Amino acid sequence: MTSSRLHTPIDVLFTRLTALRPDKQLTNFDNALRSRLANLDARCLYFAYGPAALAECPFCKSDEPATFFYYTLPTILYPHLLNLFVLGLATSTAIAGKEGGRWRTMAALVGSCLAIADCYMVGAYDWKGNSRATRSTDLDFFYWRMRTIRGLAIVALDVGLAGLLWATSTNRLLVIPVSSAERLESVTKIMEATRGKLGAVGMIRNVTVRDENLRKKAETYWRREGEVMGEVMDEKEVVEGIRGALESGRMNVTTIEEEAKRYAESIFATPEVSSTG
Repeated sequence: MTSSRLHTPIDVLFTRLTALRPDKQLTNFDNALRSRLANLDARCLYFAYGPAALAECPFCKSDEPATFFYYTLPTILYPHLLNLFVLGLATSTAIAGKEGGRWRTMAALVGSCLAIADCYMVGAYDWKGNSRATRSTDLDFFYWRMRTIRGLAIVALDVGLAGLLWATSTNRLLVIPVSSAERLESVTKIMEATRGKLGAVGMIRNVTVRDENLRKKAETYWRREGEVMGEVMDEKEVVEGIRGALESGRMNVTTIEEEAKRYAESIFATPEVSSTG
């Protein structure tokens, strides 16, 4: 923010910072940070673990750098834990169905590995590396760089998982054939639904035949239907259209009769019972 070197005197550094504040006054956070940036190690730790670790940590000491890592560990893990919760919801069978459960374990493993790798990179970072920097452009802003990498890695994981869910759910990738049990269950449900519809049609037909008024209405409808269709078939345009189709070969009566015959035979055919022994 102030484009200062690592060895810039503390008074000069915060004088520049004061000039950048809107009201030209340092905040309580700035004053707490100023009291901690007294030596070179503290300044190096600032670039490694961020300003909050130096200004707010009550037990961190410059001669014990591991304490800064312990303080920032919850901050590092928080976005990963939140992302694991989101991944768990996105891959739950209640939300994503069977395809979501297919990727649930892998999503949890990759998310956990990402969190572990993040913690390892922060913990293994050589925080004293900035002590050799002589210019502000040579400084390694590790804390802010890791925040950016952490966010991009989480976004990449979520986008990749979303792409896999979409591809597998739409059978564009890694298609799993339907098992015999699932096919049998599907066919059974269709047969049960068809049987229910046929039963309902039979009941309606039975009521129609037994009731005199309904029977008369049905007879009137079908008689009127025959008259209307007869009139339509007798129209000049229809007759010419049928004649043209027959003459041009677009309508093959023999083929139509054979297809109708096969269809009728398939309906009334007796199922073969295989004998054993």
